[in-house]
Amino acid sequence: MIAAAVAAAAALAAAGVSCPLDGVGRGGHPDAWLRTTAAKVLATSTSPRCRLLGLAVLDRLDLHGEDACVAWRRLAAEPADADLRALRGRLAWRCGQAVEAHRDALAALDEDPSSAAAWTLLGDVLAARFLDDAAAAAFDRALAIDADDPEALFARVGVTASRSERRALLRRFVAAAHERGTTRQRLRAALETLEFLEALADRDVFVVEKAELPGEIRLSPMVIRPGSIAGWIARIGVGEAGTLPALFDTGASGLHLDARAARKARLAPLSGVTLVGGGGVGEHAVRRGLLARLDLGPLVYRQALAVSAMDSLHPRGTYRAILGADLFAGTALTFDFARRTLEVRDVRAQTPPTGDPRRIDPWPRDPDALPLLRVAGMLLVPARLSAGTTTIERPLLFDTGASRTMIARAAAESFRGLRHGARRGARGYGGAMEVVGTLPRLTIDLGAARGELRDVPVFDLSARTRVTGINVGGFVGNDWLARRRVTLDLVRGVLVVAPDAGRRSGRRR
Repeated sequence: MIAAAVAAAAALAAAGVSCPLDGVGRGGHPDAWLRTTAAKVLATSTSPRCRLLGLAVLDRLDLHGEDACVAWRRLAAEPADADLRALRGRLAWRCGQAVEAHRDALAALDEDPSSAAAWTLLGDVLAARFLDDAAAAAFDRALAIDADDPEALFARVGVTASRSERRALLRRFVAAAHERGTTRQRLRAALETLEFLEALADRDVFVVEKAELPGEIRLSPMVIRPGSIAGWIARIGVGEAGTLPALFDTGASGLHLDARAARKARLAPLSGVTLVGGGGVGEHAVRRGLLARLDLGPLVYRQALAVSAMDSLHPRGTYRAILGADLFAGTALTFDFARRTLEVRDVRAQTPPTGDPRRIDPWPRDPDALPLLRVAGMLLVPARLSAGTTTIERPLLFDTGASRTMIARAAAESFRGLRHGARRGARGYGGAMEVVGTLPRLTIDLGAARGELRDVPVFDLSARTRVTGINVGGFVGNDWLARRRVTLDLVRGVLVVAPDAGRRSGRRR
């Protein structure tokens, strides 16, 4: 079949037959035009390559999560030119297969350096791997080819330090999005960010008052029942509110305060923002503002940014704030859950790689270092999931704020034994997730570290996948992490889990 497709495509090319989608990777096309043209190609074209391009375009526009994985695997079996490689790489990225996405982006650019789609894909991978300067160079190459590409404009904002440049890029994105199309969530995020940056103006933020590193933060377990840890609490100083209990949640980003704490701390309001819940279902408005002082123990900041919830964060007030790992940017964090400590070390970054972004290797050489993907505020780690005789690989959210490990339904359906149950909601800060069943047994490997879990809850994370643009296979929670030693390097972008030394896992710890 493949040989016949190649021969037919070659014959049509020799006869001068072109495809309306030729050069689609170079950009310049509104989503509506792409959708209409691809549908027409599938209905009328006799060229196997052209029909494959039409299918890939529609997949790129519409497919997310496991559907993107199916489309990517289908296209991986077909011969590909630069356009198809760029489209296939985007599907690999949405599937959570970052290494394959990077490989397809490079192959597409080797064949056609004028592929804006491939440059944007390369930039997405480099940005997720904490290589902001290299990512910016890739996005700039994409925008030099297609100055109004909404994807490249939006992505470029995320790796731009200058506030004035970010505002200019956001305005260009909004104009391009109205002309070429984008998602409702992305357009709203751009408008809210623009409002925030204009309100922030030229104020200095996160001014370091003290940095005593290496330093240590004591963690207290939040126990919901004997043997089950729901999270880890640190005491922090917040403005004029004094010392508050804060949940250290690597599944969140930034600093979040409950409404009462924000009032007592005299949070100076700046702008509003919409917060989407853990499953991507349900959302509510919160307020962003400035704190006069934030004391994290080894690190103390003046003029710290924070988000104020409209109500409480925990129904019983067990914690009044939520700490994201990004508040410790430039450091390596070592969680020793057995000793109940968090060590914070200053990590002297090497000179960031420069030059052609195609020549930069984003993957760690240390076999014990798992490459993190930083996407939409999430820290995703590659994991191997096994049940029975089936093993799959999916990125999981590293989440010290989750009491239990949770698996996405789309990933869980790869395994036999999935127990479908009555749907029920699980509320979370910012929204809700829907529980749809359980897996009786699941083994999760992060590098050389293994954990065997029982009765693993299965959630519908499809909405989160659509919002973030990348397949999330689930969350690694405190049942898997208990009594381990884990280092989160926020400069190299790697996670290192200490060897198991023969430990065993149970249903809960």
